[in-house]
Amino acid sequence: MILAERICKKQSELKIVGDWPGIIKLSVSIGVSSFLASDTSFDALFSRADSAIPS
Repeated sequence: MILAERICKKQSELKIVGDWPGIIKLSVSIGVSSFLASDTSFDALFSRADSAIPS
């Protein structure tokens, strides 16, 4: 979780500047999960990871 928090913090400091007026800022949400022996597909893993993301 510490790594995910560090990634979110670092990317929040990024600003995208282009030929357009203004600055684009990004946000990232990271959910962490484990692939269980009972999982039959990656969909179950991704679903748990999505559920782990605070809203």
